Amino acid sequence: MLPTHGRISCRKCYESNGSDRCSPHPKWQMVNDPGHWGSSTPEYLVLGFSKGATQAETFRTGSHEEVAFAKMRPRLEKELKLLGALQPHESVNDKIEHPDSNIAFGSLIRCSLTREDAKASAKQGKQVFASSGSLIVKSFSEVPHVIQNCVDEYLSQLPSSLKVVFFLGTSDAYVREVKQVIQQRYPDSYRDLNPMAFQTDGKKWIFIAHPSPANGTFGNWLNTDDTSGVKRDLACEALGMKPIVTRIEPTSTSTPIKSSKPASPNQSEKKHTMKKPSQATGFTPEKANTLLSEHLSLIGETKKITGYMTSTGKNIALQKERVDTVQVWIEYEDGKDPRNLGFSVSNRSNPNMPYAKDQSRSSNLRTTTAPRLQQGHSVWNVIVPSAADLQQLLDWYQ
Repeated sequence: MLPTHGRISCRKCYESNGSDRCSPHPKWQMVNDPGHWGSSTPEYLVLGFSKGATQAETFRTGSHEEVAFAKMRPRLEKELKLLGALQPHESVNDKIEHPDSNIAFGSLIRCSLTREDAKASAKQGKQVFASSGSLIVKSFSEVPHVIQNCVDEYLSQLPSSLKVVFFLGTSDAYVREVKQVIQQRYPDSYRDLNPMAFQTDGKKWIFIAHPSPANGTFGNWLNTDDTSGVKRDLACEALGMKPIVTRIEPTSTSTPIKSSKPASPNQSEKKHTMKKPSQATGFTPEKANTLLSEHLSLIGETKKITGYMTSTGKNIALQKERVDTVQVWIEYEDGKDPRNLGFSVSNRSNPNMPYAKDQSRSSNLRTTTAPRLQQGHSVWNVIVPSAADLQQLLDWYQ
């Protein structure tokens, strides 16, 4: 069963010496501050990953009712209303503070869990811990026992009243890891509903946008039809709702370019809506590398190239030498053309076409960085204007 409203007494991951801190892994630290907000028999359950720095500090110094999703409640309220969990006249503050609320709030890891941030530590000359971004996904391989303890304790015997569990976070890597954990707990009843939702024992588990102010794609998830909007519509679909109709005006212009395959005499040339250049969006190789590292497995890197592998074994390589332009190398596949999504492509010898198998390309595409993108393979060099576009390309490519 779920806990009752208030602070939770649980020391399953801690030694018997009474300390309220532990290190479940050399790079991780955890503070014993578990809590639960709302009813133990709710209709909906909202779960973050773990308390962030703001919530952990509020837990230590403030009242219990102020802790859950501090500094992000307005965003959380918007998405819960959009999904029908909150009625128009209801507020997320009231739901969090009321011990008999029909919506309960907590986190996958009930205690505050943070990991060493290597880059920040090197920059500041001391050990720095963080609880966001790609660091979260590392927990599933580095401290799986902590996650398992919380799942066993708080997600194994759920009340019959519970209909929907909302996980906050929609990155491919996070969704994949959470799905695996819950599937292991409910192997007989687990059933995928769509890429953003699954079902166990008649209860739906749905991934929705994280309301943190640091989530730059939250507005897109809420209001647009881009990749984030697709994930929103998948959440709606799992709830039996119709897709959300948005009114965002398109920002790109139409430009016809030649297809990689010659058109037949009876076919008109296909037109593509081309995307804005990355210089206009502020998207950089550094930002692209951060996003790729959250979703994919690193193969290797040089000063000019970082190579990754998708969950399906495909290679993708990021060019890093151009400061204001993001370009990635991907494998060529018959019938799949990134230009059909509006992407521009680059080719030194044959503009707007894929690289032929025998055509020379970056020498940094090696066995140690991207073996399936080396000479001997046909490849695309794709220009990526924004983070949303890179996410779209990844979804299409995988």
